[in-house]
Amino acid sequence: MSNLTIIQESLEKDLIASGVESVLPEHVKMSSFVRCAAIAITQGKGLADADKESVIMALTKCATDGLVPDGKEAALVVYNTKNADKSWSKKAQYLPMIDGVLKRARMSGMIDSMAAKAVYENDTFDYWLDENGEHLNYRPTFENRGEFKLAFAFAKLKTGDFVVEVMTKEDIDKVKASSKTSKYGPWVDWYERMACKTVFH
Repeated sequence: MSNLTIIQESLEKDLIASGVESVLPEHVKMSSFVRCAAIAITQGKGLADADKESVIMALTKCATDGLVPDGKEAALVVYNTKNADKSWSKKAQYLPMIDGVLKRARMSGMIDSMAAKAVYENDTFDYWLDENGEHLNYRPTFENRGEFKLAFAFAKLKTGDFVVEVMTKEDIDKVKASSKTSKYGPWVDWYERMACKTVFH
């Protein structure tokens, strides 16, 4: 029996006991959620050694939001947390990723269409504002894209309003610098996704 299988079986028992199955939305199968969670624990930095109760709590919150900890919809990260007795322990938290943020926004029923994208030096990108509102032109280059330049997000609301947000790399890096996990975790492993999540927020 592989280590992943052992973790998966143990995790499933703990998650069922915590009531996760009852809060998962219909489109998310318990078996898929558990498998993604087990993979996240085996691959995530420090997760295997994190406080077990905090891992279950983080996964419960993730499930309650209808997201899967697959690195696209959500990710698990570990923080060194100071306890009441002044000792330190590793505790897990869940962070929605850009796909998860978009998923939750769609579930609100207020948005007709939306997207968030990373823009590179050789992509075609133009954004302007005039008396007719906000305008956007984006065409990615799929080869030799160059360095990351900026990220943008847009949403077309059910009301017909069109909303655009653009953030340069400098702006995004300021947000990154204020994060407790700026030097590891999602900001290191999935910078572009975190950039898109930042601008979409």
